[in-house]
Amino acid sequence: MQEATELDIALYRKIFADYIPYHRLLGFELDVLQQGKASLIIPYKKELLGNIVAGNFHGGVIVSAMDSIGGMAAMTMIDIKVDKIATIDIRTDFLSPAKKDNNVVVEAQVQKSGNRVVFTHIQAYHQGKPEHILAEGRAIYSVKRKS
Repeated sequence: MQEATELDIALYRKIFADYIPYHRLLGFELDVLQQGKASLIIPYKKELLGNIVAGNFHGGVIVSAMDSIGGMAAMTMIDIKVDKIATIDIRTDFLSPAKKDNNVVVEAQVQKSGNRVVFTHIQAYHQGKPEHILAEGRAIYSVKRKS
């Protein structure tokens, strides 16, 4: 298994910011990136609301962020220059709405990294309030290793 080095982290950040335009569209910001762990921030903007009356983020934004950051955590477990990774499955439980005027943090932890599959656990919460989970889930990623 490859270890994430400073050079690798710079590459992962470039992939996140420059090679996945969807992240820019939604305003995702990569925050923490370590071997087997990653987090991002969804800065609040009104275009991300799914219910303007209640002031709640659209659930699809949260799930997209969970898939993106779960994938980044999984990517730290492979040789990003030659291996390929794709989402097999993602399951999300919404526990509380993400409210307007709050940034949302989404963090992922690799639970198991095998030869062909990586399992992650993912949680979302308002920035500064990690004790109040908004959503949690699990994502499974298929890995095609060249090495």
